[in-house]
Amino acid sequence: MPTQRDIAERLGVSVATVSLALRRDPQISVEMRSRVLATAEEMGYTYQPRKDGATASARLAFVCSYTMTDVFYAPVLDAAERECQRHGATMRFVQTARQDPLHSIHEIDALDGALLIGMYGASVVRAFEKYGLPVVLIDNDVPEVRQDRVLINNEASLYQTTRWLYDLGHRRIAHIHGPHEHRSFGERLAGYRRAMRDLSLEPLVLGAGDVDGVITLEDTTRHFSAWLAAQPALPFTAVTVCLDKAAIAVMRVLQSAGYRVPEDVAVVGFDDIDAAAVVNPPLTTNHVPRDILGRLGTRLLMDRLAHPHYPPIRTVIDAKLVERGSTGPAPA
Repeated sequence: MPTQRDIAERLGVSVATVSLALRRDPQISVEMRSRVLATAEEMGYTYQPRKDGATASARLAFVCSYTMTDVFYAPVLDAAERECQRHGATMRFVQTARQDPLHSIHEIDALDGALLIGMYGASVVRAFEKYGLPVVLIDNDVPEVRQDRVLINNEASLYQTTRWLYDLGHRRIAHIHGPHEHRSFGERLAGYRRAMRDLSLEPLVLGAGDVDGVITLEDTTRHFSAWLAAQPALPFTAVTVCLDKAAIAVMRVLQSAGYRVPEDVAVVGFDDIDAAAVVNPPLTTNHVPRDILGRLGTRLLMDRLAHPHYPPIRTVIDAKLVERGSTGPAPA
């Protein structure tokens, strides 16, 4: 069975051009449309346009630059797949490069829509738009494009967390920031900074030791250990960390250096991954309802297939502070 990619290769044009020509999009010249239609007929390709309102048997993709076992995104994928099954749709997982995800998606013309998960920029979203594919962004706000999105209320969550530490008596509160290209980390940093400004406190921002935009336990451990060794004394009594993996690494480094958690320093993470509840002490963190991210994202995508002319919808989900053993009152 020939595909749009086969037609594109035969004509020496992009797959997007073929897709638009088959839909008789006015962006494509009459001459090019005629060539594409003639080649499609010659190769035996039958174009089946999507019907508004047809969501049963929809073919969707879960597009992510992380693996399907990632501690944060795996539950999002599981929830999205369950929601698809409820609607009689199918979803396939596609792990891609961040800058060129379409290269990894074979037979893109067979898709009806996609969930884009995590750090994809406007150029990637627009590449999907060229195919006429509806897209829902999850955990990634790209203001340059008009697409549905499901987001975490990062800024408000870190603001409230910082105020909560203040109410526990902490006045020297630090924040460990993630990769700058990820908007969620920027929003969390903004929430911390706003709270410190409102509380008339001096902010202290450190990096998480990320490499190529990815944070690992090992990188954070090395980075924070080197920073801590250069300090004559610990300059904070509490620290908020951009995500749980980095928070666990920070807590281990502090303990190895002889600091007690939470008696000497309080540590707060973000995401509430499974490991947060079983480390010693259990990590106080902001719980992100990842199953809701997956379910809502899939529902938005199904609604978009049924109602393509609705205005874009932006859904924001609050994170919930879960208090565990890694936090307590400021030391006397």
